[in-house]
Amino acid sequence: MVPLFFSNVLACGVSLMLLAVPLASADAPVDKISWSFALNPDMPLLVRPSKKLFNLLPGDVDSTDSPMGTYLTSSSSNSEDYALKVTEAVSVEGSYGAFSAKAHESFQHVHKTSKHTVKRIRVFQYKKWHLSIQSHDLFSKMGKEDQDFLATSDPSAIRKEFGDFFARQADYGGMFKSQYSRETSANEDANTVEAEVSASQFSTGISVHAGVQTKQDNYGMTTYFEMSCFGGDPTALVSNGSCDANCVSEVQSNWANTVSDDNLVETGAVLYGIWQLLDGHPKHLDQQTKLKDYLLNAWATENQSIPPESGYATRDCDLNGRWKTWCDDFAVGSRRRRNQPGWYETLPQCPDGCREGGQSTDPLWCNDNGGFWACGGVAEAHDAANVSGEVFL
Repeated sequence: MVPLFFSNVLACGVSLMLLAVPLASADAPVDKISWSFALNPDMPLLVRPSKKLFNLLPGDVDSTDSPMGTYLTSSSSNSEDYALKVTEAVSVEGSYGAFSAKAHESFQHVHKTSKHTVKRIRVFQYKKWHLSIQSHDLFSKMGKEDQDFLATSDPSAIRKEFGDFFARQADYGGMFKSQYSRETSANEDANTVEAEVSASQFSTGISVHAGVQTKQDNYGMTTYFEMSCFGGDPTALVSNGSCDANCVSEVQSNWANTVSDDNLVETGAVLYGIWQLLDGHPKHLDQQTKLKDYLLNAWATENQSIPPESGYATRDCDLNGRWKTWCDDFAVGSRRRRNQPGWYETLPQCPDGCREGGQSTDPLWCNDNGGFWACGGVAEAHDAANVSGEVFL
């Protein structure tokens, strides 16, 4: 019988998760921690393996097989919160703030906009292995050609070849990332929007590797979603139809069972700037200083290039408010249609003014029952529907 590992985990200050995951009897993936890391906006932790740098022997690395499921969640009106959560997850030595630009790029990939938005990312991290390098001098574990390249090359070439970081400790397993972005109107509360969109995130099932998907609410506001899987078998993350919180947990547990040593990705780490490989080698101090200054300046420049959000979206009239308010007597106006009776949206059903399909329409006065304002362009569409016998659901 395959033993089961049960874990009740509260991690990243985010969520509680119960997992029952079979433990695989296999060697720890020592080779994976031999790689350097480069910033990358497509990965959940905003870094990807860049180049195999270290020639490590089994005795150079301690490994622990400790399956554990945790969540990393960020909800905010800007991408900086996501960058901060990643900084915590990868425990960057010195907290250099390298991740802000990549967090921004990540959300722009899902939803390219310059307007004010509500953003959310949720990463389910299943850690299978924890690895720790025992050797202090990792420069000595590099090949001669890589040592010479690090010690003598231009910093920009080093970043292109080696990336930005290396790790002394890292976790490996699999990750499932769900991410969304939605523009907000000037009259909306960001917390309310976040709660409403989060509640509907899994309402139509989980679709992995389907690219960016969209949903519209009753006011014509579009939310952009993307869900993706890293490590394990992504087909295990498929659920047809509606999927509530219990369903999501079950699907994630099924997927965790498919994570093996052949399909692992990094799920956490303690990262160091690539220049720190030259620690303890005073003859390369000038090169180390040049490389550190170059990377810090490069990250700062990338962060400064993030444009500020400006402007707001505008909502249409509430689609669910249709056919609820009858007007039999419009005030006389210059347009003959204003005298036609019919079902109309009232102004309270149009929180950002009279709009239909993103276009402004005319407010019209109805004399019925003491009088009220209705939205003209929408009303005319309803009159046409009444004439033709069509029904809008």
